[in-house]
Amino acid sequence: MQVTESIVQYIEEHLKGPDACVQFRRNELAALLGCAPSQITYVIASHYTVGRGYLVESRRGGGGFVRITRTQMPLKAMETQQEKSLSFASAQLLVQEYQRRHILAPQTAAVILAAISDQALSQVPGDVRGQVRVHILQCMLLAGLGDHS
Repeated sequence: MQVTESIVQYIEEHLKGPDACVQFRRNELAALLGCAPSQITYVIASHYTVGRGYLVESRRGGGGFVRITRTQMPLKAMETQQEKSLSFASAQLLVQEYQRRHILAPQTAAVILAAISDQALSQVPGDVRGQVRVHILQCMLLAGLGDHS
């Protein structure tokens, strides 16, 4: 079995259920699987993306960790180029799904939607607005999920 497959298998074994979460220390997992921490970083970046239904939070330092949360996001279109660019309508569906699953409180969802709206991003050029929206949405979802995970 390749190192990538071992890392994915370990993470998937610990992500059971529709809204599962796994937390680990990168160096400890690397030692356990006999690989470099950079290989774990690569697998996380390439396999555990928002478009595939995951939120990743990473903290570095002595008390650092990686937390991966499976969210079962309904927007399969994000798996391709949409992951880097997102319309407000698609982002709105995503936030509503989080709210429906009680992952985000209604007030948090409202704040997120206001921050990524076309009105809030009106000063951002249209050709990069969707990219900025994705970045803001990812950051805000991580912050919002911190209170509910």
